[in-house]
Amino acid sequence: MFFKKPKKQRPAAKPGKLAVRLAAWYAKVKIFFAKAWEHPQVKALCGQSQELAQDINHFLERWPVYKKYRNKVVNLALWGRLKRISARTWTIGLILFVVLIVAGNIFQPWRKKAVDVQRRVRCDAFKVEVVDFTDELPAMGQVEGGQSADLAFQAGGTVAKINLRDGQTVKAGDTIAELDPTDAQLKLQYQDAKVRAAQEKLFANRELYELKSLTHSRLAEIQAEYDSQEKERDFAGQELKKTKLVSPVSGVLGPMLVEPGENVTPQTKITSVFNLEEVFIELGVIEKDIRKVRVGQEVAASVDAYAGLIKNGTVATVSPSIESKSRDFRVRARIANIDPATQFMSGMFARAKIAVYRAPGALVVPLTALDKDNKVYCVNNGAVQARPVQIAYTSYDWVHVSSGLKAGEMVVAEVEAELADGTQVEILNRRTYSGKSEPAEVRAAPVVPGAGLWTKITTMAKEWLGKFKR
Repeated sequence: MFFKKPKKQRPAAKPGKLAVRLAAWYAKVKIFFAKAWEHPQVKALCGQSQELAQDINHFLERWPVYKKYRNKVVNLALWGRLKRISARTWTIGLILFVVLIVAGNIFQPWRKKAVDVQRRVRCDAFKVEVVDFTDELPAMGQVEGGQSADLAFQAGGTVAKINLRDGQTVKAGDTIAELDPTDAQLKLQYQDAKVRAAQEKLFANRELYELKSLTHSRLAEIQAEYDSQEKERDFAGQELKKTKLVSPVSGVLGPMLVEPGENVTPQTKITSVFNLEEVFIELGVIEKDIRKVRVGQEVAASVDAYAGLIKNGTVATVSPSIESKSRDFRVRARIANIDPATQFMSGMFARAKIAVYRAPGALVVPLTALDKDNKVYCVNNGAVQARPVQIAYTSYDWVHVSSGLKAGEMVVAEVEAELADGTQVEILNRRTYSGKSEPAEVRAAPVVPGAGLWTKITTMAKEWLGKFKR
């Protein structure tokens, strides 16, 4: 009772019936194929089954049951516990043998080649060309009249007539509006009468002076009185002219702010006139891009009123300070606006492009082709080679390369995977700077192992049966 009984060792587990049968199938089928393998027709059929073998092999490698019992089945076959089996079981064993042989990597070289094809990286390529490169900075703004003037009457009174309205074209000297001239005309007529009376008095006293009946000092007083009356008449004439509102420049009228019958003063604004032969467009440029803008750069502008019409000009001024509300810089572009049929009107919304960089005969590549180390990947015989380049200018979409590339070379433009020297690639699309696409290499899509396995098995089986029937 003081000694513990030794534990009984458990007997080794005997293989199950299914494992024994699998071992028997494998052993007998192996002997059968050892004799039939040298047959020429069998060799031909096996040569046609490479694709099927690859798919079955891939399928079985992903099946955990097969991974678990493959070595056990082989060991049982070597153990030699064989049983007699029926013809039906022979057929099943034959199929199982084919599966095991394929899974044993008989066609390993072909499988390795297929995997290599799968590892090709798909990409879009860009053909390097010599082009005239221009980087245009888009901007939006509002049209302003080049030369403008606010108009008002020089005298007070009642508006009698409006001769021209909003948007009409005027020339320098045209009368836009008129005041009631009655008071000014009466004053002028009165001054005319006084001048005539002073003139008659002056002529009469000159005769008396010649007869020495009048002193020289008295004649001078009468002459001064006449001159004063003439000045009064001229002043009345100027007052009459002030009843007319005349345009000082040629251009287009702005809004008319008064109507006939209203009383106005010299401080009352009547309208504005804009000289549209040359206009300005006030553009907004963000802080990030203001360093690219310079006075004198070319500008191409358009408005919605004239679809497709583009007018050219230059940058006139660049604001030295940023706007507090919009947080951008104000850039004024001067635009020629001579044609009256397509004139840009003041207040129109405008879109413009500023040519901030020009490089004739330049080599450019897409910005996506450049990596963080300023390298591009050139494509040569299906493989890529990393090459450092010198950058002259970078825009939002393009990079001007000053050295490191030659015209006609192909570089990787877009790719999803990481690239390195020697990476095999498959070009899907070829693009150029003009936007044209060239036909890419025609390459069969890599076969994904296991895809359509049942369809391929049935197709191969039908071919085999057809050859055996012959």
